[in-house]
Amino acid sequence: MMATNRCPEVLEVLGSSSEDAPSTETPGVSSLNATALRERRQRKKLRLKKLEKRLEILDRQIKKCAEAELSLDEMNSGYSTYIKEDLLKRKFIKTWQELCELQHVSDSIVIEDREGYEGTPYPEVNRRVQRLLRLDEFPDYLDIVQLLERCNSKHSLRIGTEEKGQLARKVFKDVGKIMKRSRHRDFVHHFGSHLTDTFSTASDPAEQDEALLKTLQESLREGEKKMQAVVEEFAVRQEKLQETSGQQSLEGDSCSANEEEDEEDEEEGKEGDGRFV
Repeated sequence: MMATNRCPEVLEVLGSSSEDAPSTETPGVSSLNATALRERRQRKKLRLKKLEKRLEILDRQIKKCAEAELSLDEMNSGYSTYIKEDLLKRKFIKTWQELCELQHVSDSIVIEDREGYEGTPYPEVNRRVQRLLRLDEFPDYLDIVQLLERCNSKHSLRIGTEEKGQLARKVFKDVGKIMKRSRHRDFVHHFGSHLTDTFSTASDPAEQDEALLKTLQESLREGEKKMQAVVEEFAVRQEKLQETSGQQSLEGDSCSANEEEDEEDEEEGKEGDGRFV
């Protein structure tokens, strides 16, 4: 209210005085900060170029050592091409870590996620199989059977004995194929040798060579036959083990029943002796 009663001349003087007031930031300090920031960025850029150049030099030296033949004299030497290659790779890794630290990025290798599994009509079984694939350990046939039995009893899936055997065979083969593809992909991508740099799964030599394609197809059929024989052998062994364990449990039950009958007879005899006394 008081500000509205002031005359225009006073308001004009107050406004001009507030606008003409000197700022707290001096232009000299801001220019120094900008100059220091530019110099820091320039030093970082030069450092990055040096590290990248060093990586290129080390990469060429590593390739040269990998392609060199190892002579008999070098085998007895303490500084052979293999040892040189190992030292160069260690330097390469150290330089790479320094470069990643300077760029504020992670130097870890990104491993691709395992593919999902939907090979059975039961989602509960598929989830357990997918969890099994994350362990990166090849399971036994017995592990697959036990997995199916646990899922069947826990979720009341009502899977019969015959269907359980068929599912176990299918899951066992599917898991083997998935882990084989995954390990082959990891081997190609992260092998650490420049000899696989030009490898591409898109270009298959068998597409251009009919004889090679025929040989690979025959080998695939032979491998499937052998795999089927191995799976059947493990399935038969598992069925025999289950039958043996079932018989042992029945024998144990019968033995325990006989022991209980003997104990009852002894107690009856004691009671009879007591009555005649």
